[in-house]
Amino acid sequence: MLEENKFENILKSLRVRRGEAWTQAMVAQELGVSRRLYVGWENGDSLPSHSNLRNIVTLFKLSPEDERILYQAAAQVPPRVHNLPFPPNPLFTGRERYLEQLEKLLRESGNVSISGLGGVGKTQLALEYAHRTYREKTYRAVLWVDAAEKAIIEAGFLSLAHLLDVPQKDREDAGKILSAVKQWLEGHTDWLLVMDNADNLGLARSFLPVAHQGHIILTTRSQIVGKVARQIKVQEMELDEGLRFLLRRAKVLQGDADLDAVDADVCKAASQLVTLLGALPLSLDQAAAYIEETGVSFAEYVRLFREDRNFF
Repeated sequence: MLEENKFENILKSLRVRRGEAWTQAMVAQELGVSRRLYVGWENGDSLPSHSNLRNIVTLFKLSPEDERILYQAAAQVPPRVHNLPFPPNPLFTGRERYLEQLEKLLRESGNVSISGLGGVGKTQLALEYAHRTYREKTYRAVLWVDAAEKAIIEAGFLSLAHLLDVPQKDREDAGKILSAVKQWLEGHTDWLLVMDNADNLGLARSFLPVAHQGHIILTTRSQIVGKVARQIKVQEMELDEGLRFLLRRAKVLQGDADLDAVDADVCKAASQLVTLLGALPLSLDQAAAYIEETGVSFAEYVRLFREDRNFF
């Protein structure tokens, strides 16, 4: 029996099992389609038409059960869309261990909360993961909803109804539209939903599908998530991460250049500032923006900060 639930994985598995002679070009020729079109099916870029699905079933001589799984996978694949609120952050620095942990826990359980204090970088972490996985085609649909308040969540789900083109999207009854989006999430695979600012986890949970084959990330200040999701507790940046981020944000360090390229006294003052600000990404971003705009040195900023924290 076929085991993978992604259509592209199923199709590739069918071909590879037949042996080395069954190349993409050979299968495309047997199906009467271009190699480019067939490769797109295996890469998850598009889906075959109903007639091409029938030809695939015939060519690979699928059993009734495998035929059912193939059709189910094709029916459940969502469109390739996203509604991410911001482009990738070119200054995103470090946090690789959290990204790896996030991927692992999502694969194991499906629901993960990114928990931590305000300003610790929860949203940026979720955004980076969402952009990376969409770019790498881990997911076909990457969906983002601000979960700060009930009205905002409802507006976000109504927007998703149009993005996903659910049949009920133009109905006047908002409740039915919200239910339709839930049903879409329950009936499709290969999607990621980010519920950002979900500090009220009970409220956010009421909008989530009961059972699903996608992945859900909640960013929240709550440290107690119960059975809603597996939890990742995000802490402040490591000193080296914070230092590199601060220098890059202030445009003192370019790209992935080594810290040795920066003057030792500048690095020392910048390190002091990272420590003073608790290595919180939001605070570091604000400090770097001020330094870039005013032209003050890191040492001068540290002096001003120590003298009058209310100045900033």
